[in-house]
Amino acid sequence: YMLSDIKKMEKSGFSLNEFDEARKQMLAPLENILKTLRICKKEKSIDKLYKEIEHIESIINDDFEDGFDIFGGDDEFTSFFDDDDWDEEDEVERIPVKNPKFPIGSSVKIKNDLFFYEDIEWNLCDEQGRVMDVFQDGSEIIYEIALDSKALKEMPSDLLDYLVDFDPEFNLVKTNSSRLKKSKPRDAKAQAVSAHRKILHTRIWNYLGVNEKQKMEHILLKKSTMSDIENWDAALAEFFKFPLTLTTCTSFPLPPNTDVQITGLEDYRLEEGHQFHF
Repeated sequence: YMLSDIKKMEKSGFSLNEFDEARKQMLAPLENILKTLRICKKEKSIDKLYKEIEHIESIINDDFEDGFDIFGGDDEFTSFFDDDDWDEEDEVERIPVKNPKFPIGSSVKIKNDLFFYEDIEWNLCDEQGRVMDVFQDGSEIIYEIALDSKALKEMPSDLLDYLVDFDPEFNLVKTNSSRLKKSKPRDAKAQAVSAHRKILHTRIWNYLGVNEKQKMEHILLKKSTMSDIENWDAALAEFFKFPLTLTTCTSFPLPPNTDVQITGLEDYRLEEGHQFHF
């Protein structure tokens, strides 16, 4: 998800270098406060700390007011940073299409030149896949195609290494009906899912040590047609023998270092991860 967000920012004209500069600017006042605290400790007085905080507050207030002037007041300033104003691909509302030319689940062949991205020389012409979604974007009808296992296995290894880092959903391609034609499936849907997941998980953990990488592959590819969450559910259910006692490490919902009797796994939550019944 982080890589996807970075890609979106770069498309909008931002770069991580700009955020690095912003980080330095944000840390500067905190570093000044730290220096002042050291002086206060030596002098056994916090008078200088009060002065430093007042100085920082005045700078922040001045910059904040200048920001409002630049954007022409409160309404314009708020509007400029309104998420609804950003034209991000994934933010576009997907309007379902009734009776599309190629129904969801049908197999299609790409009949014209089609490249993943402008700077990646891999032509998808004559490759096949399945229609996963059909939606209207403005006046155009867009087909989202999941490449089949044969197409994925034909992709060059060095290209896959790049795509796994750049966009983990490299198996999905968006195009319009003029580039597609009906075809017979070359595999089962489960085979395509398995092929994509094997390519992904045999590469995405390369930054780990050998043992850790093998453990991640063992967990997430034990059932290669199942999702990451489903594989984690199975692995945790096998690893933990319920009931058992675990100790809390945070302050919510119980104080830290509290022994808790765990009775089983709860549903996975995107924001919090796997939960336990207690």
